[in-house]
Amino acid sequence: MSRYSESIARNIEKMSCGNRIDLYRSKGSNQDILDVLEQNKNPKKFGVFMEEITKDIFGFGNSLNSEHDFRYGSSKIELKSSCCLLSALQKDKKVFQYNSIRMDYDYEYLMVCNINVEDLEFYIVKKEKFKKYIKSLNLKQKKLKKGILELITFDRLKPIMRRVEPETFEKVFDSLNRVCRNVRVI
Repeated sequence: MSRYSESIARNIEKMSCGNRIDLYRSKGSNQDILDVLEQNKNPKKFGVFMEEITKDIFGFGNSLNSEHDFRYGSSKIELKSSCCLLSALQKDKKVFQYNSIRMDYDYEYLMVCNINVEDLEFYIVKKEKFKKYIKSLNLKQKKLKKGILELITFDRLKPIMRRVEPETFEKVFDSLNRVCRNVRVI
């Protein structure tokens, strides 16, 4: 990796947005997904756009500060969203990548939204479990020492994530809390 890798990746994604929309369209994406991708032309606004969609879908409350995106009751949730990487989609594969996950921020749950060709897919994990899992992977990333996970793909996170939809959120959320309460530290 060069010292300019983040900037290069960010700008490649910006410049290739039109190609992504065309590629998603060619794979049979519906208009709702294409409309979401259209918002990805401005990455700064895209994160806020996805937060608003997610908040609306799940009925989440507003965040209390800038270290998380929304609340469910008194619990704070951070959201990361990702479109399928173009290089993978061109090969009929699904690869989702998340950048700059702040593990030192004030939230209890990490939620990810994968913007799939067919639909939005949501997954959630307790932050404590996420942090332990990341530590167990022994990743070699410079910023990890400062509490920032620079880059990770969904395939790496899938073993600890729970799929969630608006209809099942409360049940999954409760089970995450029950599991964590029943874990004994030895």
